[in-house]
Amino acid sequence: MLFSFFKNQKPKQFEFRARYYDAGKEEFEERVRRALNNQDSSRTEFRIRQHFRDRKKSRTASGKQANLRVVIIALALLLIAWYIFS
Repeated sequence: MLFSFFKNQKPKQFEFRARYYDAGKEEFEERVRRALNNQDSSRTEFRIRQHFRDRKKSRTASGKQANLRVVIIALALLLIAWYIFS
């Protein structure tokens, strides 16, 4: 009885393993792993450069279309204002 009175029990360890699964994260990590293991890095660099070049072209084309649209709307508003005030 004397020994059990002075004996302190250790607290129980808390062990929780999360069961969350993120498919997008797993896919991304797999692509990164494959890219790092890829021996032909020049091909990968070419694909990245090509992708950014294509994005830049599409962005400038859409920007030109937007600017043209603004000019046409401004001209139409000026013609309407000229017609109303004259």
